[in-house]
Amino acid sequence: MVDFTLYLHTLHWSAVAIRLLLSAGGLFAATLSLLVGMTSDRLQRKPILLVYEAIALICGLAVFFSAQTRILAAAAIISGFSRGTHGATGPFSPAEQAWLAEEVPAERCGRV
Repeated sequence: MVDFTLYLHTLHWSAVAIRLLLSAGGLFAATLSLLVGMTSDRLQRKPILLVYEAIALICGLAVFFSAQTRILAAAAIISGFSRGTHGATGPFSPAEQAWLAEEVPAERCGRV
């Protein structure tokens, strides 16, 4: 998150624009979390998580190859660049936790 905001600052984004983008990303993630939780209860969890990883990859490549405002904003909002990722909770956390609960034997849940 810090690196991304510094990158936006380097591209001459204003503090207000950066904050609005980060806020929009947070609101999108909160809404998506509700949808993912309900959807993953009805469908298989693994495909939902694989779709998320594909989206994160596409958004990461978009940011890598473009400095256009619209592309950066869309990628940041959709993929969650506004928060810490890779270990931090995010919109797909309900699917991840439910999948782990299904796959890990009860006696190993605490360690996992």
